[in-house]
Amino acid sequence: MQPSAIAHFEAGRRKPSFDNVRALAKALHVSADYLLGTKTATTAFRDEEKLSTRDRDFIQNLIDTMIKDKK
Repeated sequence: MQPSAIAHFEAGRRKPSFDNVRALAKALHVSADYLLGTKTATTAFRDEEKLSTRDRDFIQNLIDTMIKDKK
């Protein structure tokens, strides 16, 4: 993503696409909810908060692999 695009988002001159929000969230290691200013973050599945960070990372890697395989 071009730095000028990010500057436009930050200044409020443009709104990022859904894909750009996802890319930014992934690059910054935060949720899209956080970037959008949502007070409560959503979870990907029930009881996610009961998992360790290691387990969540493992599941995210599985999801990423499955998505990559579909392309």
